[in-house]
Amino acid sequence: MSLDERSVKDQVKSGLLLAGRVVAAILIFALAAVGFGWMHSPEHPFHFPGPLRAWIALVTAAITIFWTAERWLVIPGLVIIRGFFGGLFYVFFPMTPGIHTRGLGRLDAGELVVYSVCLVPLIWRFAPPTTYRATVFDRVAITCYILSIAAMVLFSKDAVLEAPLFGTIPLLLAWLIHLRNRSKRTQHGRTPQTDLSG
Repeated sequence: MSLDERSVKDQVKSGLLLAGRVVAAILIFALAAVGFGWMHSPEHPFHFPGPLRAWIALVTAAITIFWTAERWLVIPGLVIIRGFFGGLFYVFFPMTPGIHTRGLGRLDAGELVVYSVCLVPLIWRFAPPTTYRATVFDRVAITCYILSIAAMVLFSKDAVLEAPLFGTIPLLLAWLIHLRNRSKRTQHGRTPQTDLSG
């Protein structure tokens, strides 16, 4: 007996909708990355197409990510997985410096593992099957983090991992605010409820 009691038509429609969302997310993320790339384009630094085109791309991507923030958590999830397991790999097998990179030593790899682990609690409250709804500040924080990942195109290979660190600061602040609000509700004798604001 099938666990999915929906009709074949509904399942196909749901699958197409999911595929459409994935494609749209890829396009929006690519738009943000391209926008950052245009920011430092050597051609037309002061005229269209140039910074104006870049700002249009970035603002469009930022607004879209903000309104659909909870659907973008797969990206920090991928960062956690890749950072944790990639960092562990380089802890045991350090990458030696090359012509275009300074390599990744055991210390840097260990820091990457620690960062990945510390990122988990910052987004855990959004993980399914929770019904927690992102607040306005949560949405701003998630948007900043996603854009920081897209901004990695601006950094050299040696400094590329610095981009997500800047985006982590708003996530940390949002998490601290969430803990403060939950503590206040607890002190008032109320069971922490789902925050439906934002």
